[in-house]
Amino acid sequence: MSDDFDLRLRNELRALADAVPTSPTVRPIATAAGYSLDAHAGSQPLERVRVRHGSPIGWSAVAVGLVLVIVAGAALFGGWRNGRPGASTTPSTNPDSPAPTALARLTIVQPETVASFGTDNLTGAVLGPPADGAAYVLDKTVGTVYRISLDTGAKLPVVEVGHAPINGGSIVGNPRLLATGGSDVLVLDDFNSLWRWRPADKTGRGSLVKVNIPDNTSWGNGARAIGTFVVNPVIGQYNLYVVVPSASQILKYPPAIDGSMYPKEGRVNYLSVPQDLNSVDDMYVDGKIYLVDGGKITQYELGQAGRGWSVDVPPDTKAGLLRSRAPVYTRLTADNPAQAQGTFYAYDSANTRVVAFKKSDGTIVGQYIVPPTTNWLSALTGMFVVPGVGTASPTLYWTEGSNLMRAYLGPQGQAPTASSSPSANPSSSQSGPINSNVPSARPSATPK
Repeated sequence: MSDDFDLRLRNELRALADAVPTSPTVRPIATAAGYSLDAHAGSQPLERVRVRHGSPIGWSAVAVGLVLVIVAGAALFGGWRNGRPGASTTPSTNPDSPAPTALARLTIVQPETVASFGTDNLTGAVLGPPADGAAYVLDKTVGTVYRISLDTGAKLPVVEVGHAPINGGSIVGNPRLLATGGSDVLVLDDFNSLWRWRPADKTGRGSLVKVNIPDNTSWGNGARAIGTFVVNPVIGQYNLYVVVPSASQILKYPPAIDGSMYPKEGRVNYLSVPQDLNSVDDMYVDGKIYLVDGGKITQYELGQAGRGWSVDVPPDTKAGLLRSRAPVYTRLTADNPAQAQGTFYAYDSANTRVVAFKKSDGTIVGQYIVPPTTNWLSALTGMFVVPGVGTASPTLYWTEGSNLMRAYLGPQGQAPTASSSPSANPSSSQSGPINSNVPSARPSATPK
């Protein structure tokens, strides 16, 4: 070491010596909150060092010690600034830690009544074919399916128990399940008869025809859901899927060439392994099948449960910020009928909210609740989503009690600037659960 360098070092260290006590006692550093470094470091005591004046090595040790104390103090105070002692300023990578934007993903929506049915009990809802653009709801109290204009709320009965179709034959039983396929609204009654309502225009006129399914008596009385998948968009043909617990299967029916029936000879078991389906509440079909079963959502592809796809746990459930109960899903719909595109919307009955997540990988993108002063979303029985026009927000429609409700899903639930009328892709179809309905696939997807 040169004489000049040695002299400068001694001068610098001597200046520091005035701030360092030579007593062997070293006091712990205390934070503004009274949290001591000794306590944070555990039971290991600080080493007591007596500094001997005039020793370069002693001064070097003091300098190193001061640096260590400053670094430790900075880490400690940084932890307190982050809300807990010792916390890092770097965001946590622990997947179980709440995301910083967990609350930002939560939107309080404002419910509006589209149509009310007095004291009747509505148990299902579907969005009609694109050329029609109306809602169809199932009124269990009077055994009737109504068409409802989304613009005016006007109601018109289109399928009623005891109704005789124009082509004669059997009469309509009590409607149980709703779905859409191609240009049709489908109604399954309690006789397992499938009825096709085909709207003629946007005035509510149309025709009702019974769809021939020769082996429908084998389903028993407990079919849990029906759904469709368009296979020929030119003539509007679609596969039919029926969740049949008595067969422990999802039965897949391809249409006859002329589309007039679903022959028994074409029926296949969709699931590669039979399973208990008694707790299925909903089904979505877009080339893959999604079952809402026992409160959970499972993806199936080619008859097998999909690997690597699952719905994320909503952030507030992880963090305990808003809800303490795990989600229990009972309804499922989407804003885009194409496979792996767009957003799913699922009703969480345990926490009275709607959770939005990506169709592609199950990543949570939003959560929707109503103001705490209302009781809506506490008993949702059917739902669908109408995509927004341009930059407008999508709109959620649902049945609850005797009402068809809606809420805009933009920031703070404000109304969209464009029309709320549906503008669905004419090649899409819908599939429906026990009291609900969801969009199905575009014909460009491969039927499964």
